[in-house]
Amino acid sequence: DDLDDSLLEKYRNHMRKQFASTLEFRRNVLVPLKDDERLPPLTVLATDTIPTVNQYLRRKNEEGKYEYDYCSGRRVPGDGRVFFSGAFPPVPHKCGSLASAHAKQFTWEENGGSLGTILNEVQLQLAEYAKAEVSSTQAGKDGASIL
Repeated sequence: DDLDDSLLEKYRNHMRKQFASTLEFRRNVLVPLKDDERLPPLTVLATDTIPTVNQYLRRKNEEGKYEYDYCSGRRVPGDGRVFFSGAFPPVPHKCGSLASAHAKQFTWEENGGSLGTILNEVQLQLAEYAKAEVSSTQAGKDGASIL
């Protein structure tokens, strides 16, 4: 099941484009459009208790073909899939802590997940949105806007 060089280059090119698009989104879309614009409150939840590989190793085997090792690379705090320091957008946000692995986050706590914590944070964030909307509506009556 070896990939020929042409197909491998197509995969690499695809991943380059995807990573470039993601980086562009993080740098250009997740920011206020104007200096005086405020974004709605944002809460980011992340886990930092599970060793997470953030470095993959590549080496040639005896046949001179590259092999990839997705398990033995450097490990950093994270959720087993996303490393903690890479979980946050470049905009003001509140950081919430989870204790579950990435694959379990949307399961209930009794099953090893963090769904209760996530739902509580969503409720708090919705309350902040509602407060901001009320303030914006009241300020709009005075000819000013906060959002």
